[in-house]
Amino acid sequence: MTRFVVALRAEATPLIQHYRMLPEEDSGRAFPIYRSQRQTLVIAGVGKIRAAAATAVLASKLPSNASDAWINIGIAGHRDRPLGELVVAHTVTDHASGKRYFPPRLGAFDLTSTAIRTVDRPETEFEADDVYEMEASGFVETALRFATGELVQCLKIVSDNRSSGTATITRESIHDLVVEHLGAVDALSNHLEQMVKEAPATRLVDASVAEVIVGARHFTTSQKRRLATLLLRLQAFDPTPDTSGCDQKSAAELLQCLENRVHELALKQQGYA
Repeated sequence: MTRFVVALRAEATPLIQHYRMLPEEDSGRAFPIYRSQRQTLVIAGVGKIRAAAATAVLASKLPSNASDAWINIGIAGHRDRPLGELVVAHTVTDHASGKRYFPPRLGAFDLTSTAIRTVDRPETEFEADDVYEMEASGFVETALRFATGELVQCLKIVSDNRSSGTATITRESIHDLVVEHLGAVDALSNHLEQMVKEAPATRLVDASVAEVIVGARHFTTSQKRRLATLLLRLQAFDPTPDTSGCDQKSAAELLQCLENRVHELALKQQGYA
């Protein structure tokens, strides 16, 4: 199943219509949810906090599993990329905190990859050569609690640049930008689903590794899910991950240690360490 998180209804409507999704009656007004047989979607509203909350709500309202793909799609700005260009994130930076996330490259999937920077208000200066938007960091941080890194992806469509500012953006233009790239959205969704089908063994947590790590510690249900996700992310870098040095006193400290290890490996893979 593919799970979409979008900020605006104008971004959501083409996806809802394309996949013939129907509204979930009990989803509430704060975060409207739509679903079809193979897709679900939540409308988050603008901002990383709402994106994080909506991602968590979608996961709780319609329980997910580790083989679900999570895609954040929406409009963004850049210095000089042409309007309408579609990109996928290889790095997501939260501008306020400096935290970075590294969605794994998708190999043969043919789409321009770039750095995405999440800001708290619309960008006009574009000081960095990044694609600027307002939801990705909140989405990625939360979605990684429910899926492995390669299944959490951000697609952004350039809607404004230095030559054409945000004043020109309308609901109709946003709708048309998403419609233009429905084929690429389909391709990404199918690519992620095929990855799971072709390599199911690599997505299983080694039970012996998990047993040694857990030991006599007490894990809550949510902590167990978090542990499984972190181990899967570690295995994406190394089939037999080295977890030595994470012999912490509590379950929370252990999870933080594993989180740090994943971050270090991601930085190394991207050439930052």
